[in-house]
Amino acid sequence: MEDTAPSNLIIKKRYDHLKEFSNNIAALIYDLKDLIKVHEILVYKEKIKTSEKGKIKKQQDDLMSLKEELEIIKRENEKMDGQLKYYKRISDAVNNQMKKVEMKKNINEMKNKYCKSLKQKQILNDNFLQLTKRKKGRKEAVKASKEVGKEINKVVGDGAVNVTSNWSGNGVVVEESKCEDKRGNASAYTTLHADLGNEVEKQAHREVNAKTNKNVSI
Repeated sequence: MEDTAPSNLIIKKRYDHLKEFSNNIAALIYDLKDLIKVHEILVYKEKIKTSEKGKIKKQQDDLMSLKEELEIIKRENEKMDGQLKYYKRISDAVNNQMKKVEMKKNINEMKNKYCKSLKQKQILNDNFLQLTKRKKGRKEAVKASKEVGKEINKVVGDGAVNVTSNWSGNGVVVEESKCEDKRGNASAYTTLHADLGNEVEKQAHREVNAKTNKNVSI
């Protein structure tokens, strides 16, 4: 009996020890499970952080790429602005040159019209001057014919008239005329007066026509 009691006690202690050990093992297992869960949580968090970092880095890379593209577009726009300004300067220069050419053309047309007007005015002035000279010549012819008439009247009563005339260098020559009586002398006077007036008028016409043709040819 004495030997069995200590054995039972030892067995009981061993049982208790095993039970305690088993409980400790179970506690360790639970702790290990908890640690595994914590580890999984930490791994998940790390994955999230890594994923977020990757997303952020990707976004940053995208932003940098967009920024570079914007810089390129900005440089292209500046280049285009420079080209547009250059072409605008060329267009303005061409327009100014066209305006100058148009102004020169208008000025030349005005000059031509003015020159034509001056020529026409000069022709009119010359014609007016010739007409004035013609009128003056007629007056002188009338005066000369009157003087000739006076001279004829002085000698009409004598029954004979000798008249030789070279008026104003025009080559008008009245040949010697003899009248038998006063009626013949009067007829000779009338013929002389008419011939002298006609010749003066013809000479004035010739001078006016010659002057007009000269101006027109110029």
